[in-house]
Amino acid sequence: MSTELLKRLAMGLGALLVLWVAAEIIRGSPGDGVTEFALLELDADQPDSIVVTRAIGDVLLQRVSDDVWSVNGHRAAVTSVAEFLDALQGTARAELVAQNPSSFSRFDIEDDTARRLQVFNGSASVLDLLVGKRGADFQSSYVRRPNEDEVYVARFPIGTFVDRPLDDWRDKTIASLQPDAIAGIEVTRNDGSYNIVRADSGQWSIDGDPADSAAVARLAGQFSSLNGTSFPSEVQMDSVDLASPDRRVVLRGADNTVLAELVFDSTAASGYWVRRVGDSTVLRLDRFRVDQLTPADSTLRR
Repeated sequence: MSTELLKRLAMGLGALLVLWVAAEIIRGSPGDGVTEFALLELDADQPDSIVVTRAIGDVLLQRVSDDVWSVNGHRAAVTSVAEFLDALQGTARAELVAQNPSSFSRFDIEDDTARRLQVFNGSASVLDLLVGKRGADFQSSYVRRPNEDEVYVARFPIGTFVDRPLDDWRDKTIASLQPDAIAGIEVTRNDGSYNIVRADSGQWSIDGDPADSAAVARLAGQFSSLNGTSFPSEVQMDSVDLASPDRRVVLRGADNTVLAELVFDSTAASGYWVRRVGDSTVLRLDRFRVDQLTPADSTLRR
């Protein structure tokens, strides 16, 4: 190997070494940069509002009572909020990756591009965090505190929550009834109506005739955990007509009280809009699901 070639190789290696050292100065070495990134220092029952500010639309979560939250004025899904609060408790393993504002754009964590997460207990701010793009793995995200230059890659799923669509925060529950509590089912369809009643003996009848008890039990079980799939847009809501529904189901208890009354309006696509009487929330259900909830009476007769 010639002397000239050796010189060129040495110069190349030297340049790579300089670049590596510079990169380590910017991002910090893995060993020295790993730290515990403090999150909430409160119990899960203490925060009473959470604000996510983002370009696709802000999210405002507010505690209504112990385990009841609202999201942008709508009823929030209890499990979604509980998962979020649980993820924010304690500390997260984090690695310092930058300390210079010139690197903010690389991590999408500039003031006008980052999503901002704020958690309050009354008027007191207990967490204020800017969240940038996701890290190398799906569970991590780049974060920094407002007015600070240090950027961390934090190993907890904060990005999953701040990116969650508004509809996924909302409660999609239509009905949640114990099947044993249902003693009567009234179904109205375009082609007629029928009434199912459970006698004191436990036997079911449909319009006075013996009913298929197993089929009725399956029908009652449909209302134990009935959730919608989505909410109508403002444009879709203009065409919803639940004042004159295409189908209706009334569920009654043993004392003939109404446990739930559902009204259905068919959509232009293959589905129905459904609303529980007494609740203004409208949700979508697929057609096959509505057919299960309002079956033809012939499928229920013995």
